[in-house]
Amino acid sequence: MDEIKESRRLIQEEQRLHQEEQLLRREEQLLRREEQRLLREEQRLLREEQRLLRDEQHLLREEQRLRREEQRRREEAEELAKASLPLDLQRYLEACHSLDLSIDVVTDLSLTTQGETTNPTGRIFPRRIIPWDSFAMRQEEIWNDLSISDLLPKPPFPSYHQMEYVKSSLQPISTDFGLRCFERDVVENAVQKLVDRAHTDPLLRNSLGLQGTVTFKIQTNLGTTDDAISAPMEHMSLGRDGVDAAVQVTAPKPPPAPRARRKARGRGNRAEQFCIYRTSDGQDVPTVAIEYKAPHKLSLDEITTGLEAEIQPERDVINKTGHGFAFTARRLAAAVITQLFSYMIGKGIQYGYVCTGQAFIFLHIPDDPTKVYFSVCVPNLDVMDDDETRLHRTAVAQVFAFILQSLRARPPPETWHDEAETLGIWAVEYDDILRDIPPSERKRKEPRASPYKPQRWKGFWRSPIRTRSSCQQLNTRLDD
Repeated sequence: MDEIKESRRLIQEEQRLHQEEQLLRREEQLLRREEQRLLREEQRLLREEQRLLRDEQHLLREEQRLRREEQRRREEAEELAKASLPLDLQRYLEACHSLDLSIDVVTDLSLTTQGETTNPTGRIFPRRIIPWDSFAMRQEEIWNDLSISDLLPKPPFPSYHQMEYVKSSLQPISTDFGLRCFERDVVENAVQKLVDRAHTDPLLRNSLGLQGTVTFKIQTNLGTTDDAISAPMEHMSLGRDGVDAAVQVTAPKPPPAPRARRKARGRGNRAEQFCIYRTSDGQDVPTVAIEYKAPHKLSLDEITTGLEAEIQPERDVINKTGHGFAFTARRLAAAVITQLFSYMIGKGIQYGYVCTGQAFIFLHIPDDPTKVYFSVCVPNLDVMDDDETRLHRTAVAQVFAFILQSLRARPPPETWHDEAETLGIWAVEYDDILRDIPPSERKRKEPRASPYKPQRWKGFWRSPIRTRSSCQQLNTRLDD
């Protein structure tokens, strides 16, 4: 009996344990589910936190974007307003140089004017074409003299907006006329503004002897024949006895009575060139002669190679034969200078320059008219960021100072014209020169190494142009 009871008790105990085990299992499952629920909730909260963080970052980025956009619009508005403001001299010359660098030369010969670069047949030629070693010094002297003015460096010069408009209207250069239009927009108009500004300053007007301003004219505006051109010029004060007061450095005086000029020999008196005329007391007086040659007709290599040293045309090129690019470039350079020289002699002008848009050949006929001095300037090679004289060497600044040189010079005396009568006439067809240049030399795909070496400028103690480097150098000198 006892055994039966014990068996029952054991069975009941086993059942109880089993029930407890099942209960524990259910509780464990509940705990697991709760744990999983809590984990899921934690993950949900983490995702929500990440979402909120992303939203916050998005809002922050959007806020930053809006701030940047606002800053950009503010800066654009400031730049727009600034671009509409008149420029000072330094920034104006920088803007002009930027325009000058934008020159677009047409290299496809089918789209360019063909024919002779120049034809020196029947033109008066100089006995010596000499490097103008003092050119840089003469230009520096002009800028030093301009430094007495407080008015010249200040606004108003044209704004950046106006300069950008000019740039938008520039056309590729394929003809001499296209080059003339380019130089008118980029250089001549700017030079006129600089001379106008100098003329409005009484100090500079008296110091430079300015009686008027300058204007650039196409010579053919004065007539189509030699006589038509020479007639009005016979009534201009160009001789020593008829000195126009504006060319004197002293204070203004009424011009003396005009004296008739003689007619020049050769073809230098023809209306083929461009010329600068200076207005004085209602008179148009030629002061600087200009010849434009499109760069595809007269390359930088031909200029720098041909004018590497002095040329004596009779000794070196006229009726001479030779081979190689150096010789033919020398003949071509001599021919181009002869064309302008002959014109200058014919008009009694001692200053002139040849312009290709890429290079300038500045010319000066001294008191001895058998000579002509030249200086080659290449603004895109002359202007360097670390050079305190860089803006003085831009095309606009060089032409401006050169014109002021001519305005300060006295007209040549009668003996100058007498001596010019002894000069010879170049009687060689330019076609012969052009044929001597191998096509491969004029149509090289790669430019040859240029011998161009710009003249050294000493730098300025005084100048109306203040670049960063010159200001720093001035401060250093003051500290010393």
